[in-house]
Amino acid sequence: MTPDAVLAHLRAKLTQTPPPGVSAAYVAGFFDRNDAALRALLTQQLAPRVEGVPTAWGGLRGAVELSREQLVVGQRVVTEEGEHGAVARLTGVVMEMFEPFNAKAGVSQMAYKIPHVLLDSGREERAGALFAELAPPAQIVPDVWVKDQWRAPAWVLRWAKVELSELAAAKSSAQRARGVNQRRAAQERIAKARAGANTQLAALAAWRAENPDAAVPGLTPGALRRLTLEARENLTHDEALELAALQRADAAPSLLNTVEAR
Repeated sequence: MTPDAVLAHLRAKLTQTPPPGVSAAYVAGFFDRNDAALRALLTQQLAPRVEGVPTAWGGLRGAVELSREQLVVGQRVVTEEGEHGAVARLTGVVMEMFEPFNAKAGVSQMAYKIPHVLLDSGREERAGALFAELAPPAQIVPDVWVKDQWRAPAWVLRWAKVELSELAAAKSSAQRARGVNQRRAAQERIAKARAGANTQLAALAAWRAENPDAAVPGLTPGALRRLTLEARENLTHDEALELAALQRADAAPSLLNTVEAR
């Protein structure tokens, strides 16, 4: 039913049988005065409901992964990570398959397409699973420049946590090390993990300073500060107390089991 049909029906019904204490002339005047507002409200309410999966920044994607045959260049899509963009190109690949222990089977071929998506942030990425874009995002979050390449903030945050997890494992290994070679290897592993974490976290901190209002799930000021302190080699007494408080306040378990303080 269209908004015009609903308005016409309501107007005729209420004009013919107005509510108690209200005249037919008043009802007609009400519809005349509020025609635009009533029409807009009905248009919104009668619009078909779009069902989909919300994405991180106010968008909406389809629930079912698109097949490669459904993709065309320029098509608006959403990646598995929830980033919106458009298909930039489709690279054709032919894979040859053969059975090593069955010479009579011959060689079979399978052709498929690899999609490359130009994301709204400006980064082009070879994509895996893609979904139809049902509604564009309300906000476009810029990428982070780290290690001479652009990365999504969520990716950098996730990789920083991976490096900190490796740091925790390396420290535990160092405590069990025996002999000069084992201790040297453990210290090199610790230094590498700490450097990796600090690289990711420094890039995130610089990005956050330039984009203070960009929403990234999990990237709160407290979380960034906690991870930064956990990556430090040495902490002052005040920093150790601050880190302990942040670890208690954070719902997620600490990535390090000990606090280094001097």
